[in-house]
Amino acid sequence: MAVLLPASAAAPRFDFGEVVHELNNALAPILMSVEVLRRRVADPDAQRHLDLVAGNAWRGAAVIRQILALSAAAAGAQANQRRALPRRTAASSAASRPPARASATRRAKPGSRSSLG
Repeated sequence: MAVLLPASAAAPRFDFGEVVHELNNALAPILMSVEVLRRRVADPDAQRHLDLVAGNAWRGAAVIRQILALSAAAAGAQANQRRALPRRTAASSAASRPPARASATRRAKPGSRSSLG
């Protein structure tokens, strides 16, 4: 299953929190099942396999925590960046807009020739 990231800033934001939540939902039953099976299985080879499964599930959980920490740091950096940018006021917005173009549908004065035909 491939995860696609947004191609541009205009695309919807990628929600790391949602991904972390879904991965945790996948790992929780694995870890719970390993614990149940450890109590039921006495075979040393099977115990080693369960240790392998549990170790890799915990490793996956650690990666998930790192992703969540990185996304929180990135969100904090974006919030700090937004606070550093000056806010646009109505006057600055109007000043930065190009002047309105003359409409091509203006009526010609009586007795004058129109360039439109």
